[in-house]
Amino acid sequence: MADIFPLAHIEQYNSSVQHLAAIQKYAFEGKGIRIESNVGKVQWLNQIGDRTMRRITDRNGDITFAESKFGQRALRCFPYGDAAIYDDFDRARAAIEPNGPTAISQAHAVNKTKNAIIIDAALGTSYERFDEESMGDAVELGADRKVAVDFEAPGTNTGLTLAKLIKIKSLISQDDVADASQKYFVYSQGMLDQLLLNVQEVKSTDYAEIKALQEGRISYFLGMHWIKSSQLPVANGVRSCFAYVDQAIAFANQKNGGIKTKAWEMDNKWGSTGIKTTIDTGATRVREDWVSVGYCAE
Repeated sequence: MADIFPLAHIEQYNSSVQHLAAIQKYAFEGKGIRIESNVGKVQWLNQIGDRTMRRITDRNGDITFAESKFGQRALRCFPYGDAAIYDDFDRARAAIEPNGPTAISQAHAVNKTKNAIIIDAALGTSYERFDEESMGDAVELGADRKVAVDFEAPGTNTGLTLAKLIKIKSLISQDDVADASQKYFVYSQGMLDQLLLNVQEVKSTDYAEIKALQEGRISYFLGMHWIKSSQLPVANGVRSCFAYVDQAIAFANQKNGGIKTKAWEMDNKWGSTGIKTTIDTGATRVREDWVSVGYCAE
């Protein structure tokens, strides 16, 4: 093994995958995601309900204590991995060159997985508890957080329109804290194309800005930072998009569970070489009122 894959070579490959993943970046990196580090099977994120200050009318009177609603959200990490096998005829060592195609592909897979986990957390089920003995109760996004595919005309499905986009933005701007925070909108290329056609049809003055979005010249519109993703879920010809407020979604790597790569010779496979890259990570939605979902016909 040492003659075929020197330790330094394997360590360099591992560093290369980490470096390539960092260079490529995942779509949500630096985009308002709360970053945590998990220790143990599950980490419970403490939550305190909104507080309101009261005017003090009797400075020598008794203090009035408002009830505190204290809850916790579950943040669980799960292992993910990609493994490949190369035989001598594939020139195995060339396949695991630090800057070779396998390293590039696995780095890309790491980031795609992180994107998918965050999207699933935003749109899927969260778990909340108010009793530390509880395993947590499922929390879904309510109907009041969703903009229907036939929002503008009941019974008529539409793609992304300006009216639908404004409603999606409005749903995450209902309180003062959210209104003052950074906001993000996750969309697909097809949705942006639909929006451009829509503003052209309604002769909106926003056409120039949306055209600039489509051409990649800007990434901010309607008070939101735009994040393009090809990984948004689609069902029966209807694709989801969503908006969120800064810190509405938490993401974590398991402690000491960053990107790990291993290469080894497999004697039982005619000396073929196995190579694997793993991560241990997870995400959760922290607040429902800071997330909104829109449904768009393809």
